[in-house]
Amino acid sequence: MAWLEKKLGQSKVTSGATVTVYTCPAATVGICRVLWVNNVKTTAATATLYHVPAGGAAALSNQLTNEIAVPLKDFTHIYTWVVLSASDTIQATAAVSSSSNLTVTIYGAEVT
Repeated sequence: MAWLEKKLGQSKVTSGATVTVYTCPAATVGICRVLWVNNVKTTAATATLYHVPAGGAAALSNQLTNEIAVPLKDFTHIYTWVVLSASDTIQATAAVSSSSNLTVTIYGAEVT
């Protein structure tokens, strides 16, 4: 069994749409240890993060956070232990007024 620590994914959240930040590869277990949400603009923002099972969609039933506040020109980080199976995803969305402000980055490990 191989354990590889790395940046698992990074995405800019735009247009209020839900974006996939990380997809766990086939024959792999993904472990998210740090979820980092960076707000690069001069207005406060909110982010909602989801752990979506393979073939599923972002929904209330798989939220990790609900409209977590990200102060202006600041960041919010969440230390966690989210285990993903093959094809599970971490997805993110933001309020429409703040959607172009956020970058979501995930650090963790993949086990093969």
